[in-house]
Amino acid sequence: NRNFRNEGADSTHSPEFAMLEAYQAYSDYNGIADLTQELIQNAAIAVTGSTEVTWADGTVYDLGGEWERMSMYDSLNDALADAWEGADAAPRIDAATPLADLTTIAERFG
Repeated sequence: NRNFRNEGADSTHSPEFAMLEAYQAYSDYNGIADLTQELIQNAAIAVTGSTEVTWADGTVYDLGGEWERMSMYDSLNDALADAWEGADAAPRIDAATPLADLTTIAERFG
């Protein structure tokens, strides 16, 4: 379907974009993850003949094989650990992390 963002347009940016929505009856998030992986891998093969795609900057990504799956909290904690600077260890967050702690962490990164 066609979507439109309420933002400016110029010669390099159009606020109109296409979106693909998928639904799989009687499935859960693992089934949708499998479907998404298969869809993207098959699209890459159909377009390039391979699961390897090259970005505009020359970086090559291999979309083949099994994709890593992790929880949102594991993903956030990995990113936080990678970006954290200083002598203290990066905090770990989860669903019970108080808002004040989350605010302090967010303020550290601006």
